[in-house]
Amino acid sequence: MKYVKENGTLDLRYNVTRDEKQGLMPGVFLLEVNPHPPRYYGLMSIAWTYGVDYFALHVLYALGDEARMQALSQPCMRGPQHDGVLMLVIPERGGILTSANPAEKFRDEYPKVMDDILLRREA
Repeated sequence: MKYVKENGTLDLRYNVTRDEKQGLMPGVFLLEVNPHPPRYYGLMSIAWTYGVDYFALHVLYALGDEARMQALSQPCMRGPQHDGVLMLVIPERGGILTSANPAEKFRDEYPKVMDDILLRREA
């Protein structure tokens, strides 16, 4: 295989002289790219840690407010304000959690960290 630039487009093509000598046959594979902004909790952890609110920036971009978007795109001048950790509770399989209440289990096992959790729901 080799890259070939044709009509301003870069494409991957079969290299007849090299690939046939090595006995390589062209194959196909699927590479799926699904770019999207992180969801709410990911966005908020970034905003609290670095001072950049990507959700607000997305809204400003949609409104065409480029000046405010550029102003609010700057992270905190002295770097991250604190360490940030995002804990996701993901089902083991088929949407089934291994714990009936993972938040309660975490609260019971680590009571000292509860005062440092910015976004939490109390029972």
